[in-house]
Amino acid sequence: NIDKKIIEKLPNNLFFEKNCLKLMIDSNLDYKKIIYSVFRENLITLFIHAYQSYLFNKILSEKMKSNRGKIKEGDIVIILDYSGLPSNKTIYVRNNNIKLIERLIKNKKAVLGIPIIGEKLINNAEVINQYEIPTIMKGEEINLNSLKFQFNDQIKIKGEFRAAFIYPELFKYKILNVKSNNQKKAVKFSFSLQKGSYATIFLREFLKTNPLNY
Repeated sequence: NIDKKIIEKLPNNLFFEKNCLKLMIDSNLDYKKIIYSVFRENLITLFIHAYQSYLFNKILSEKMKSNRGKIKEGDIVIILDYSGLPSNKTIYVRNNNIKLIERLIKNKKAVLGIPIIGEKLINNAEVINQYEIPTIMKGEEINLNSLKFQFNDQIKIKGEFRAAFIYPELFKYKILNVKSNNQKKAVKFSFSLQKGSYATIFLREFLKTNPLNY
């Protein structure tokens, strides 16, 4: 049971949260119907994609800890198209093709794939176990079967593979003299990234600091 006093204590900027709580108290709707009645479809989709991206980053972090992102048998690689963008073609890494795939990656023709957890992948036991997804989901206190849940035909928790790495183009840097802020040196970067990539994430590899300090 939820005490109505909790709603009164919430700040007014938590508009959606307060409406959800009111419906939970005043109606007999289950949580799925409450969410769908309060949030628009595009906002629900945004929440889903944001959490999928969060899980993607956790899987990628574990992959980097285990073998620094190098491919091994059972991994998935994504073939890059003529413009260097990830295509829809994926290949499983096997003992009989690992050397070929390593050459493709070296020549920027392929890239390690990391799963975006969703309905399409939860029945793929090889992918689930290869990327240690059960361990990650246990830490999140989420059952994989819950990903079969959908609000309606338009809002589903789909799954796919996303490239683990990007290849920046036109990368240049220049060391500058800076007189302000008692600093003597600064570095100016210029580069081009593929669509869907974030410059802040790329620069973090040089800054080596907490993004909250940017």
